Amino acid sequence: MCCQPEVSSFRDLDIWQKSIQLVQLVVELTRSFPMQDADSMVLQIRRAALSIPASIAEGWERQKPEEFRQFLQIALGSLRELETCLFLSERDNYWDAGTIQPIHDLIQGLHEQILCLFQSLKRSLVKSREESDAE
Repeated sequence: MCCQPEVSSFRDLDIWQKSIQLVQLVVELTRSFPMQDADSMVLQIRRAALSIPASIAEGWERQKPEEFRQFLQIALGSLRELETCLFLSERDNYWDAGTIQPIHDLIQGLHEQILCLFQSLKRSLVKSREESDAE
């Protein structure tokens, strides 16, 4: 099952929990980053990672499916930003592929889950509009 049917808080969302795990892995990884580059790349990597659970939480709190979808799109963008920064860091030999593969795997899984929730919200919006039109 790609989406959780009933949750009472954004903290119950699997995508939020996994994005927190992603942040933890990214912070741990970036602790080993060379100091001369820490001010730029590390901050960008961490900001992108932190934006993911923050966007999910903020979107959830808006309590409107349209707005939640917008914040899920922001989270998806942040995932790709993080992926790009990690790619550049890997290309510049800061880490080897084996070291960051678990992060790439988590990014991919999160991307799929967020897309699933995004599509589910879209379907519920269409259904809701169709029911309103029928009345």
